[in-house]
Amino acid sequence: MKKHLLNPVKAGLLLAASLLVCGFASATTYTAVASGNWSNGATWGGSAPPFTLGATDQVNIGIGITVTMDNNVTLNGLLSAINVSGTLDAASNITLDVMSGSITGSGSIGEAEKSENVELEHR
Repeated sequence: MKKHLLNPVKAGLLLAASLLVCGFASATTYTAVASGNWSNGATWGGSAPPFTLGATDQVNIGIGITVTMDNNVTLNGLLSAINVSGTLDAASNITLDVMSGSITGSGSIGEAEKSENVELEHR
């Protein structure tokens, strides 16, 4: 009787594929439905996004909506993104740290009279 052992290369590829699929399966899209604080579930119509966006998490802020970061926010996923078509504002001394990922859109980050409150860091 032959024993069928999994080739180490095939086993490694299978493990890598499984981890990749699990990473994409955990991706979440958060869309602001009302103006309010980042941490308030009502701003998002349910669960608020985490303060650290990872993997492929997506945040969308539509036209006419202002989301205020009430804690430091970190973008840390190759495919993670914040799309701002409205306004992304910040409480005092709050930072938006971009480790990896992207910030896109035609909206604004911070209001003109409050722009000193938003500190962007890219590493």
